[in-house]
Amino acid sequence: MAYAMILITYYGCVLILLAPWALLLVGAVRRMRERGGRLRRFQTEGAVLAMAGSVSKWIVYDLNFGPDRLGITNWGYWFSRGEVGIFFVGLLMFGLGYFLERRPRPGLTPWPGKMKTISAIAILSSVPLSVIALAFFNYPWFELPWDGWRILLTLGVLPFSLGYWMLSKRR
Repeated sequence: MAYAMILITYYGCVLILLAPWALLLVGAVRRMRERGGRLRRFQTEGAVLAMAGSVSKWIVYDLNFGPDRLGITNWGYWFSRGEVGIFFVGLLMFGLGYFLERRPRPGLTPWPGKMKTISAIAILSSVPLSVIALAFFNYPWFELPWDGWRILLTLGVLPFSLGYWMLSKRR
């Protein structure tokens, strides 16, 4: 029973760490299908790259079924560096498309004030909470596929991705 709880906790953490990128992807696709354009396509392509990078790292370095569980193969070093590059290019593309689309102009509806406040509070509170969670789950048998900085970044992006997904749904 204890091993089953460890597996449930491990894959629960993996799903939580994949959720922000999936929400960004779903929101970007929904917004692009609603009304296309270069900037929305740019956001969608960036979200696809960020999601693809995160999922590929999980698949390769998963402790139960990953082909490079220990990260010791010859290609593992280059895969890890290339995946981080693809991930950051995806974030750059998404961020550039989003912030260019949201540039100040007449007729632009701003984010709701409550959504801004909740996102800011969640981003600021997720950093210390993720440090506590990282310290709590820092066991040799509980090794997540992502580095510590990536876990902190993902948990910090989670409130924004929730707001992005929710705002893409109501339009």
